[in-house]
Amino acid sequence: MLVDGDITVWESNSIVRYLCANYSRGHLWAEAPAKRSLAERWMDWELATLQPDFLDLFWGFYRTPEELRDQHKIQHAAMCCQKHLALLNAHLAEQAFVAGDAFSMGDIPVATPLYRYFEMGVPTPEIPNVRRWYRALCERKAFRDHIMTSFDELYARQTF
Repeated sequence: MLVDGDITVWESNSIVRYLCANYSRGHLWAEAPAKRSLAERWMDWELATLQPDFLDLFWGFYRTPEELRDQHKIQHAAMCCQKHLALLNAHLAEQAFVAGDAFSMGDIPVATPLYRYFEMGVPTPEIPNVRRWYRALCERKAFRDHIMTSFDELYARQTF
Protein backbone atom coordinates (compact mmCIF):
# COMPACT_ATOMS: atom_id res chain seq x y z
CA MET A 1 0.00 0.00 0.00
CA LEU A 2 1.19 3.52 -0.80
CA VAL A 3 -0.01 6.66 0.96
CA ASP A 4 0.86 9.80 -0.99
CA GLY A 5 -0.64 12.79 0.78
CA ASP A 6 -4.35 12.09 1.02
CA ILE A 7 -4.27 9.42 -1.72
CA THR A 8 -4.00 5.72 -0.88
CA VAL A 9 -3.05 3.32 -3.66
CA TRP A 10 -2.92 -0.47 -3.33
CA GLU A 11 -1.87 -3.32 -5.65
CA SER A 12 1.72 -3.24 -6.79
CA ASN A 13 1.22 -2.55 -10.50
CA SER A 14 -1.29 0.20 -9.71
CA ILE A 15 1.30 1.75 -7.40
CA VAL A 16 3.92 1.65 -10.17
CA ARG A 17 1.48 3.28 -12.60
CA TYR A 18 0.50 5.93 -10.06
CA LEU A 19 4.09 6.83 -9.17
CA CYS A 20 5.22 6.96 -12.79
CA ALA A 21 2.21 9.01 -13.90
CA ASN A 22 2.65 11.52 -11.09
CA TYR A 23 6.42 11.69 -10.72
CA SER A 24 7.93 10.50 -14.02
CA ARG A 25 5.52 11.68 -16.72
CA GLY A 26 7.23 11.66 -20.08
CA HIS A 27 10.03 9.40 -18.85
CA LEU A 28 8.94 6.16 -17.13
CA TRP A 29 5.32 7.04 -17.94
CA ALA A 30 5.09 7.56 -21.70
CA GLU A 31 2.74 10.39 -22.66
CA ALA A 32 1.56 8.68 -25.86
CA PRO A 33 -0.99 5.95 -25.08
CA ALA A 34 0.36 3.66 -27.82
CA LYS A 35 3.91 3.87 -26.43
CA ARG A 36 2.66 3.49 -22.85
CA SER A 37 0.74 0.36 -23.88
CA LEU A 38 4.08 -1.29 -24.72
CA ALA A 39 5.02 -1.07 -21.04
CA GLU A 40 1.55 -1.81 -19.69
CA ARG A 41 1.12 -5.03 -21.65
CA TRP A 42 4.26 -6.45 -19.98
CA MET A 43 3.05 -5.29 -16.57
CA ASP A 44 -0.20 -7.15 -17.17
CA TRP A 45 1.68 -10.19 -18.52
CA GLU A 46 3.77 -10.30 -15.36
CA LEU A 47 0.72 -10.11 -13.13
CA ALA A 48 -1.47 -12.59 -15.02
CA THR A 49 1.09 -15.00 -16.47
CA LEU A 50 4.52 -14.99 -14.81
CA GLN A 51 3.57 -14.14 -11.24
CA PRO A 52 1.14 -17.03 -10.55
CA ASP A 53 3.64 -19.67 -11.69
CA PHE A 54 6.54 -17.90 -10.00
CA LEU A 55 4.60 -17.80 -6.72
CA ASP A 56 3.86 -21.53 -7.01
CA LEU A 57 7.59 -22.13 -7.46
CA PHE A 58 8.66 -19.73 -4.71
CA TRP A 59 6.19 -21.08 -2.16
CA GLY A 60 6.63 -24.70 -3.22
CA PHE A 61 10.42 -24.66 -3.24
CA TYR A 62 11.65 -21.83 -1.05
CA ARG A 63 8.91 -21.27 1.51
CA THR A 64 8.12 -24.95 2.11
CA PRO A 65 10.35 -27.06 4.38
CA GLU A 66 12.22 -29.69 2.32
CA GLU A 67 10.40 -32.64 3.85
CA LEU A 68 7.01 -31.18 2.90
CA ARG A 69 7.81 -30.15 -0.68
CA ASP A 70 5.68 -31.47 -3.54
CA GLN A 71 8.36 -32.12 -6.18
CA HIS A 72 5.81 -32.63 -8.95
CA LYS A 73 4.22 -29.23 -8.27
CA ILE A 74 7.66 -27.59 -8.04
CA GLN A 75 8.77 -29.12 -11.34
CA HIS A 76 5.56 -28.02 -13.03
CA ALA A 77 5.91 -24.44 -11.75
CA ALA A 78 9.59 -24.35 -12.77
CA MET A 79 8.71 -25.57 -16.26
CA CYS A 80 6.00 -22.91 -16.59
CA CYS A 81 8.41 -20.18 -15.44
CA GLN A 82 10.99 -21.36 -17.95
CA LYS A 83 8.37 -21.19 -20.72
CA HIS A 84 7.35 -17.66 -19.72
CA LEU A 85 10.96 -16.50 -19.50
CA ALA A 86 11.70 -17.99 -22.93
CA LEU A 87 9.00 -15.70 -24.31
CA LEU A 88 10.53 -12.71 -22.52
CA ASN A 89 13.98 -13.76 -23.75
CA ALA A 90 12.78 -13.78 -27.37
CA HIS A 91 11.18 -10.36 -26.89
CA LEU A 92 14.37 -8.91 -25.39
CA ALA A 93 16.42 -10.18 -28.33
CA GLU A 94 14.93 -7.27 -30.28
CA GLN A 95 15.33 -4.47 -27.75
CA ALA A 96 17.13 -3.44 -24.56
CA PHE A 97 14.06 -3.12 -22.31
CA VAL A 98 10.53 -4.50 -22.32
CA ALA A 99 8.98 -1.42 -23.95
CA GLY A 100 11.85 -0.43 -26.24
CA ASP A 101 15.31 1.06 -25.97
CA ALA A 102 14.80 2.86 -22.65
CA PHE A 103 13.93 1.74 -19.12
CA SER A 104 10.21 2.26 -18.44
CA MET A 105 7.57 1.45 -15.86
CA GLY A 106 7.04 -1.88 -17.63
CA ASP A 107 10.45 -3.14 -16.56
CA ILE A 108 9.78 -2.71 -12.84
CA PRO A 109 7.09 -5.37 -12.22
CA VAL A 110 8.57 -7.82 -14.73
CA ALA A 111 12.00 -7.68 -13.08
CA THR A 112 10.80 -7.79 -9.48
CA PRO A 113 10.24 -11.58 -9.19
CA LEU A 114 13.45 -12.33 -11.10
CA TYR A 115 15.70 -11.36 -8.20
CA ARG A 116 14.21 -14.15 -6.09
CA TYR A 117 14.00 -16.49 -9.08
CA PHE A 118 17.72 -16.18 -9.79
CA GLU A 119 18.76 -16.24 -6.10
CA MET A 120 16.57 -18.90 -4.48
CA GLY A 121 18.59 -21.89 -5.67
CA VAL A 122 16.50 -23.45 -8.43
CA PRO A 123 18.06 -24.35 -11.78
CA THR A 124 17.44 -21.59 -14.31
CA PRO A 125 17.36 -21.85 -18.11
CA GLU A 126 19.73 -20.29 -20.61
CA ILE A 127 18.08 -16.95 -21.24
CA PRO A 128 20.90 -14.61 -22.29
CA ASN A 129 18.70 -11.69 -23.28
CA VAL A 130 16.83 -11.79 -19.98
CA ARG A 131 20.16 -12.01 -18.14
CA ARG A 132 21.54 -8.99 -20.06
CA TRP A 133 18.41 -6.98 -19.30
CA TYR A 134 18.43 -8.10 -15.66
CA ARG A 135 22.11 -7.09 -15.27
CA ALA A 136 21.22 -3.63 -16.60
CA LEU A 137 18.49 -3.34 -13.96
CA CYS A 138 20.87 -4.53 -11.24
CA GLU A 139 23.06 -1.53 -12.07
CA ARG A 140 20.25 0.81 -11.03
CA LYS A 141 20.59 1.97 -7.43
CA ALA A 142 16.83 1.97 -6.84
CA PHE A 143 16.59 -1.65 -8.02
CA ARG A 144 19.41 -2.71 -5.71
CA ASP A 145 17.99 -0.79 -2.74
CA HIS A 146 14.35 -1.84 -3.07
CA ILE A 147 14.26 -5.15 -4.95
CA MET A 148 17.57 -6.86 -4.24
CA THR A 149 16.88 -7.24 -0.53
CA SER A 150 17.47 -10.31 1.59
CA PHE A 151 14.64 -12.79 1.77
CA ASP A 152 16.51 -15.34 3.91
CA GLU A 153 13.93 -15.02 6.71
CA LEU A 154 11.33 -16.54 4.36
CA TYR A 155 13.18 -19.83 3.85
CA ALA A 156 10.97 -22.76 4.92
CA ARG A 157 8.53 -20.30 6.53
CA GLN A 158 5.00 -21.24 5.57
CA THR A 159 3.28 -18.32 7.28
CA PHE A 160 3.20 -14.65 6.43
